[in-house]
Amino acid sequence: MSGRILYVERTDRGDRLTGLRLVGPRTEDAWSAPADATVEGAIDAVREGAAWARDRLLGGERSRLEAICLDTDGTICSWLTAPTTDPTVLAAIARGMGESLHDEHDDHAAAASPAPRALDHFAGVGAGLAVQARATSEAAADQNGAAAPRKSAKPSAKAALADPASRRRVPVLGVPDSTPGLLIDALDQMRVPLPEVVTFWHSMVRVWDPAAQQRHDAPRADRLVADDTPVAAIVLIEPAGRLSWAWSRRGELLAGGTMRLAKARAPHDALSRDSARDGARQIEQPTVPRLDQAQASRLAADWLAWSAQTGACPGRVIVVAPEHTAGQPASEFAQGLVRAWPGATVDAMSDEDPVLTTLRRAIEAPPSESGGTPSTVEALTARPGRAHRSMYVWSAAAIAGLAVAAGVTAVLAWRTASDARDAAAAKRRATSTAVLDHYGDPGAAAAGVILTLESDLALLQAAGRPAETTEFKPVMEELETISLVVSSLIASHPRSQLVSLRVDNLLGVTLHVRLADVPEFEQLRQALAQAGRSELVWRENSTLSPNNAPNQPPWQTTLQAGWRETRPGGATP
Repeated sequence: MSGRILYVERTDRGDRLTGLRLVGPRTEDAWSAPADATVEGAIDAVREGAAWARDRLLGGERSRLEAICLDTDGTICSWLTAPTTDPTVLAAIARGMGESLHDEHDDHAAAASPAPRALDHFAGVGAGLAVQARATSEAAADQNGAAAPRKSAKPSAKAALADPASRRRVPVLGVPDSTPGLLIDALDQMRVPLPEVVTFWHSMVRVWDPAAQQRHDAPRADRLVADDTPVAAIVLIEPAGRLSWAWSRRGELLAGGTMRLAKARAPHDALSRDSARDGARQIEQPTVPRLDQAQASRLAADWLAWSAQTGACPGRVIVVAPEHTAGQPASEFAQGLVRAWPGATVDAMSDEDPVLTTLRRAIEAPPSESGGTPSTVEALTARPGRAHRSMYVWSAAAIAGLAVAAGVTAVLAWRTASDARDAAAAKRRATSTAVLDHYGDPGAAAAGVILTLESDLALLQAAGRPAETTEFKPVMEELETISLVVSSLIASHPRSQLVSLRVDNLLGVTLHVRLADVPEFEQLRQALAQAGRSELVWRENSTLSPNNAPNQPPWQTTLQAGWRETRPGGATP
């Protein structure tokens, strides 16, 4: 699949479509719009042109659009006093809407604000205009390898508008976008993939500036020192009688302009050569652009004004002219331009159709590496199309789906809560019914519930208190008995140790000993349980555990006993 460029030809300062040229590396197709002066006719011509382009792209050898190139009719380079390079702010100021943002009592702001309806200066009345900032000579020079000074953070556009001191002259590019916008929308509706949109000036500097190819071949990372690339001025003379010029530094558009040329009948020798190829041309008596020294001087004067504003001047001039011209040949016109602009190196070349050659070379030219300034018409390149509308539709559908899911979840949660409330009410009714059935009388039922709760509370409190007693336990007797048993055990097993012995009048006895072996534990328990008339009841839950302390018996145990006494309720310890 090969790539092609769609060249858009316009008139009426870019407000009306006159023709399309679909250019490939070895092919060219042309279409002319029907002559209709009405607005409806102009819109129908755009649709017919889009359909023609789609048929040529999809028919035969399928190809894709590499770019949409706009001719320079109605397109201008100019200056605006603005606080920022934001396209929205620039467009507002270009339309004369910026002066409402200034203080009417501020003389400085009133002098800096644009005149009303500044758009009329840029394009025809009623035409839309895409305004964007261009590269400056200083910014383009910084791209050549010299490190630009670090800039402080830029204030917001609103804050900059409120500060008159922050406003500065900004170089802008104004492109009438009504007709191209309609063409892009029509191609998008026909499902033609949309490429970038450039002006013919962008294509000229990308193709004819020798430094543009050097910039692509030598990336900035490979340039260790700064270089001083001169500004190149490309002058292209179209066979239709229009001179287009553009200033470029390393492929970045700095300025551009157009000039209408007078036309004259083709020279006799040119008619003879053309008639050999196409006899119809001799009958039609074709016209060719006329070149003379006055036009070179006029162009030099225009460049002098731009040089004073930009602070740069071209050091190399490249003239591309058609093979047949009236008046001066292209080489003499180039020499006259040298005399009007001394100090510049001039290269002149001729071609049968400079516009066609430029477009064909633009297909193979490397992409422009812009350093912060757009190398395309941003407003048209990023124009919302079918893909954007599809994204909006799917986003809206996703949001609607989430809303439906949230609604369903809310309904389910409400139903679950309602079921829980119904179940709780049913439990309360069942409980009330059971109580009424048990007591019969609602008043007696309430009194019976209160009495039952008080009784249960009294039993729980009594069970948690220690046994109340008014007599003293035989503490000394039990202490002597336990001491006798333990001393006998230690006498028979010298390694055993008595750790602690605690006797309490209420809680009983707690005995902690260390033993030499397991059988000794059983002997101790049996001796304590069979010790005479003891008032203690030894608990059966005592266990033997290892003792890991060094230089001590390997086993230890804690034995507990309670007093023989009955607690309220018949419970024994």
